[in-house]
Amino acid sequence: KGSHPSDGERLEVVRGVPQGGEVPDLEEVPEQFAPGISNEDFMQIAQRLQKLAGL
Repeated sequence: KGSHPSDGERLEVVRGVPQGGEVPDLEEVPEQFAPGISNEDFMQIAQRLQKLAGL
């Protein structure tokens, strides 16, 4: 209810999922979340954690 806080225009409720744009195919960023850990190190850590968890 009410108007948009930025421009004062009337707000409108739209049902359903809005149309979106294409998702860009971006380059891999290998150290974005774990700087300094190689893929091999990550896999070894994951395997150890799975073993400890009984998976």
